[in-house]
Amino acid sequence: MTISMNTVTEKTLEECKRHVDECAALLERTSVPEYREAIIAMANAWLKIAERAKIKASR
Repeated sequence: MTISMNTVTEKTLEECKRHVDECAALLERTSVPEYREAIIAMANAWLKIAERAKIKASR
């Protein structure tokens, strides 16, 4: 069975979106500034992973 790059990219993007959504939900429940900064950094890291996956898929 062969897995296409598009399938891998789609799964990666879905996973990244799920993690970013989880970060957004955590932000709604978190008021500690240091925790909020860490959650935002984590969400940004997931967004960067998604962007790299899109670039890799377009090659």
